[in-house]
Amino acid sequence: MRFVRILIACVLVGAGARAEAQDSPRFLAHYMPWYEAKPHRTYWGWHWTMNHFDPDRVGSDGRREIASRHYPLIGPYDSSDPDVLEYHTLLMKVAGIDGVIVDWYGTGSLWDYPTIHTAAQLLYDAVAAAGLEFAVCYEDQTLGHLISQGRIASSAAVDQARRDMDAVRDLWVDGGAYVHHEGRPLLLNFGPQHLRSGSQWITAFSGFSTDPVFLTLDNVVSGAAHGAYPWPPMWASGGGTLTPGRLTEYLNAHYARASGYEVRMGSSFPGFHDIYQEAGVRASYGFLDHRDGATLQETLDRAVTAGSQFVQLVTWNDFGEGTTIEPAVEYRYRHLEQVQETVAALRMLPFSAEDLRLPIRIYELRKSGAYDAQLDVAVRHLQEGRPAETRATLDVLSSIENNLRALEEVVIVPNPSSGPVSIQLGSLLNPATVTLFDLLGRVVARREVSAGASSVSLDPPPTPGVYVLRVRAGSELIVRTVVRVR
Repeated sequence: MRFVRILIACVLVGAGARAEAQDSPRFLAHYMPWYEAKPHRTYWGWHWTMNHFDPDRVGSDGRREIASRHYPLIGPYDSSDPDVLEYHTLLMKVAGIDGVIVDWYGTGSLWDYPTIHTAAQLLYDAVAAAGLEFAVCYEDQTLGHLISQGRIASSAAVDQARRDMDAVRDLWVDGGAYVHHEGRPLLLNFGPQHLRSGSQWITAFSGFSTDPVFLTLDNVVSGAAHGAYPWPPMWASGGGTLTPGRLTEYLNAHYARASGYEVRMGSSFPGFHDIYQEAGVRASYGFLDHRDGATLQETLDRAVTAGSQFVQLVTWNDFGEGTTIEPAVEYRYRHLEQVQETVAALRMLPFSAEDLRLPIRIYELRKSGAYDAQLDVAVRHLQEGRPAETRATLDVLSSIENNLRALEEVVIVPNPSSGPVSIQLGSLLNPATVTLFDLLGRVVARREVSAGASSVSLDPPPTPGVYVLRVRAGSELIVRTVVRVR
């Protein structure tokens, strides 16, 4: 399919910025905001455990036991952690992804729905800050669950959907970051699974001042939807392996129908390998092989060449079903590099594949809690498409952090001492000054140490007592006490 991407790029050569923007579909990542994790909370949520796995168990490889075959590059995380949201949105920005489609369970009070709703609001804020876009995929299956659990009457389902849609309008649609198509807000449904008739959806949308562009899964809901989007057709696997040939048949049929839709959304996915059976949740839906990235690339190319106005990336982070493109230990940045290359064939991007490694550096430094002001600058540079400035800032901060880490390794042997002591400097990267003071602040010994030196000797005065050792490397320093005995 590499020829397809080259052809796409050639078509755009010489086109103006306006034509380029019109020709390129918007790439939107389907995002799960349902993860709950320590230490952000006092417990691990169901989507990491599935009531079977224990993330408090850590293997010899340093990985926690989680309900997934893939392990996030930053480890299991909480969807309400602002550092995680910043990391995710920066990765999307660098990959050329235009925004997110949040998997949303409405405003009902049941199970983890309120937590998901809160996380979705935090995600919107992070998306807006990054200059990305936000849309909702409404899970109307929640209406059935609210009924079965006695939270609402069956006759109140449409009213509950109307309340949920009013919340979408009030919280997000009227904000500047919501996805619109020709002036109308974009709204997806994962189904429908409960509201089956077009008239029910029209009632649910009656609070919108402008009717949304409504897209459903696989097939259009008559009288309400403007199109439908594809999803990994695991039903066609029979619980076994979904072959590339069977996947192609499904996509051929979908895109043939989509040619007549008012709005066309394609979907791309890397594979499918759920963990439900191992967790005891249910039988597996089946297996779709990643084929070392071939499945993702073929579905990307197919969505683009079909003339899709939107390409849904399925998914950013459904670790339980194994459809993730978020960087993971097993495939690292491969999926995002493929997305970035595909987008770059359609429009100019100010980022390279190497720039995809910048967000995790920001995330790790955020977790140190020491450089928020400087990191805010680095983040702004990246959001504005200036990765070189971000890298320069991070290089400075990393140097400081490495020096501090090295200084923390300083050990004095022996201590207490009756004679000379060895100051073991560990992995000190910068030249340093080692100074020994008495308790009156007078310098009693000093040595200059070159970068890379592993140790230096000092001889405290013969007078027994406590002395203060200071090691300064650049702007960083560490202080230790030295005890002299007879």
